[in-house]
Amino acid sequence: MAGTPPLDTSQKDLWDEIAFEKDFHDTFYLAHFAPLVKSGESIIDFGCGYGRVLQYLFEAGYSNLRGYDFSPEMIKRGKVLYPHLKLKLLENDALSIPVDDTSVDAVILSTVLCCIPDITHQKKLISEIGRVLRPGGALYISDFLISTDKKVLNKYEGGYEKFSEYGVYQTSDGMIVRHHESSYIRALTENFLELWWYEEASETMNGNPVHAFHSLFQKIS
Repeated sequence: MAGTPPLDTSQKDLWDEIAFEKDFHDTFYLAHFAPLVKSGESIIDFGCGYGRVLQYLFEAGYSNLRGYDFSPEMIKRGKVLYPHLKLKLLENDALSIPVDDTSVDAVILSTVLCCIPDITHQKKLISEIGRVLRPGGALYISDFLISTDKKVLNKYEGGYEKFSEYGVYQTSDGMIVRHHESSYIRALTENFLELWWYEEASETMNGNPVHAFHSLFQKIS
């Protein structure tokens, strides 16, 4: 993607800077997740940040939980807030999940794809998730869709001038993010069975209006 830096320290340093300042509020719809994933099954939250979603699952009775993130400061904050959670730093390849093939029952991506602006990297991550999930395993994705809000449209226009791709822009924190068309997300997950899809008005961590989606997929084989 023209003009966009790879997923490396260029983004990691920015996440480190805000790790103890920003709170995440995106909803996790347990009522749709729970029928497919039992409380004792293994769950990975990839791009877990400080572990907010895992803590929610822990409080709901889930115990086999692991979180991975490439920001040392996010992991540090999580260990302070939730010392009982298994939060691990991705020290080498930020797009690889350090577990065996078909060894995981569920993977969660909660507003992670928006933080990976390079489509090639997104495809690599989804392929990696397919590797670690067992057949029939669950993939829960929540993220941001292309918005029609005037404030966000202005960001898209500025982002298009800089990056030559619509839906990609730079936040006030300096991060490069991508919002998606629903058709793109479905193409990205074409090797999974879509079980549930829901859209709603939401906001970013900076309080900007955005159109969000929540979805649940199942690994076919």
